[in-house]
Amino acid sequence: MYVGAPFKVYIGRPSPLGNKYSVEEFGRDGCIKLFENDLKTALKLTELPADSSYLTGIKNEFKRLVKLYLRHSYLVLECWCAPLACHGSVIKKYIEADLQKLTVVK
Repeated sequence: MYVGAPFKVYIGRPSPLGNKYSVEEFGRDGCIKLFENDLKTALKLTELPADSSYLTGIKNEFKRLVKLYLRHSYLVLECWCAPLACHGSVIKKYIEADLQKLTVVK
């Protein structure tokens, strides 16, 4: 899954952006939607509760990936489930949206 790649970042489990929801339990679409809800929640919060290390990890890793892309103009997101539907598409979409906001602000 490409966002713009000599910089490969593994986004599967157990990485900070790994989708904790299983396909077996929630179905492929269901687990992707649940991950997207978590990502949205993490990115919206300005102050994360002390017990939210999961959300903090998502937010910090997401911001790190945006910075990597800005620095190198290239980024590869790797997950074991690609080329099937993957939460990586959600991460890509949100990185692209974040980059678009930064471009508009400049």
